[in-house]
Amino acid sequence: MDGSNKSSLGVYQCAETYYGDHGYSMRLDGFESTNDQARHRAIVIHAANYVSEALCGRK
Repeated sequence: MDGSNKSSLGVYQCAETYYGDHGYSMRLDGFESTNDQARHRAIVIHAANYVSEALCGRK
């Protein structure tokens, strides 16, 4: 849903890596109708020093 700011569910493929504002990062490509705009939306995986283990729910 456009403008929902919710996660896009579905299968992703890891694409190229690059160094950006958050350091080493990886672009993602979506393969389903729910996430096929991942590249356009600039959905990436990157480090985040502002996320703690408690916030992630992992210890």
